[in-house]
Amino acid sequence: MAATLSELFFGAISDPLVALGEIRGLEIDKKEKFIRLEALYFELIEPKAIEHAQDELCGLYKLKFVKIYPIYPAELLTTEYLSALCEILRDKMAVVNGFLDESKYSYEDKKLMIELKYGGKELLEKSDFIKVLTSAVHKSFGVNIEVEFSGTVEIDRNSGEYADAIKAPELPPIIVKPQEPPPPSAVPINVLKRPEEQAVEEPSRKKTVFLGKRISEPAIPISEIYQKRLKENVVIEGDVFLIDKKPIKDGSTVIFNFYITDGGSSIGCKLFLRNSRLELEDLIKEGQTLKVSGNVEFDDFAQQDILVPSSICLSEKKKVMDSAEKKRVELHLHTSMSTLDAITPAATLVKQAYEWGHRAVAITDHGVVQAFPEAMNEYESIKKSNP
Repeated sequence: MAATLSELFFGAISDPLVALGEIRGLEIDKKEKFIRLEALYFELIEPKAIEHAQDELCGLYKLKFVKIYPIYPAELLTTEYLSALCEILRDKMAVVNGFLDESKYSYEDKKLMIELKYGGKELLEKSDFIKVLTSAVHKSFGVNIEVEFSGTVEIDRNSGEYADAIKAPELPPIIVKPQEPPPPSAVPINVLKRPEEQAVEEPSRKKTVFLGKRISEPAIPISEIYQKRLKENVVIEGDVFLIDKKPIKDGSTVIFNFYITDGGSSIGCKLFLRNSRLELEDLIKEGQTLKVSGNVEFDDFAQQDILVPSSICLSEKKKVMDSAEKKRVELHLHTSMSTLDAITPAATLVKQAYEWGHRAVAITDHGVVQAFPEAMNEYESIKKSNP
């Protein structure tokens, strides 16, 4: 008899049904810190239970990811399971997450019928949705299914308004420093991304998880997305510098674009917001520092790569500190009063020098002393707050 997950991981998986899976294939990479395995089950397991077990193992063994591929007898494939699988894909894929809202499903004779309520048949067929869905079903059940759409299959996009609505604003081209191509071991392995779990907000605490779940993986520089052509399970962190949102003509969906920079490069993020997800319009603001995870896709309308978020968390901006034991005194500093030479106000510079523990700072603007009142007022403000 094959070993079970419970035996392999010494009881680390809390869900007894998930832990009973018989291992049929196993891949462990200690260098890249991941585990992928196939497990045979004789009764259906909730997809969310599988995701929870993966998170448990990731935390316990400090891995980048764990992927459990469940395998079932073909006769266990049901409408309910396919519906749950579509819900996961709805949260994962940008095109899907709006159009599948309130859809109805029926499965018979290896054919899945999806009754749409908000249109989008053409976009769903052109996207990877059907390919990802049928591939997942074949991997788990060994069954090749067909997918068809019915109900309200079209969306209104008269006179090019639909294309205008989802077209992202033009941005200057992203310039990144050339870098040696990564070694083969650094190229990420294409695996199915774990779907997020909705975080429960405690009423007494400020909401920090805007979408999906809390992100524990470390962020990468945004420039690596372009240099290494990363696509799946990308985690970035940076400041929101631009927000663009436009409603689709049906009035129930908003295309929400926000753009993030980490100081070295930047990327646009796109979401289709509907119903409860509309609260993201008010949660995400320019100037915030966010940590975002998701997949990178090429946007036909923006004609550039975008990040499709699956999880968004509020993050704290990392401050640069002066850790030198003996602090320096800056003797050559220009403020916004030096035309074409600086844009930072004097008050900001004085406050920064104070936070770094500097005893003094010399402002050397070009031929003017107009920065003096602002610097003096900031100095007096600091004295009052910390005499």
